[in-house]
Amino acid sequence: MNGKRFIFPEFKFNSSTYSFFVPAGEISWRLLNDVYDRDQKLEGNLRKAPKLTYGTLHPGNNKQNVQ
Repeated sequence: MNGKRFIFPEFKFNSSTYSFFVPAGEISWRLLNDVYDRDQKLEGNLRKAPKLTYGTLHPGNNKQNVQ
């Protein structure tokens, strides 16, 4: 997964502690992990990516029993 890249619009992340910018085009898997790690350090409603979860970044081998 470290080699995957995703098409993504321009992304800006600004907080009192961290700030970075990703131009439109693509985003790497590692940067998504960095966003998640930094986002976890923010409190309450200040998170920039609240729907980005550990389960999303590390899906594992989750099987479903579907008929």
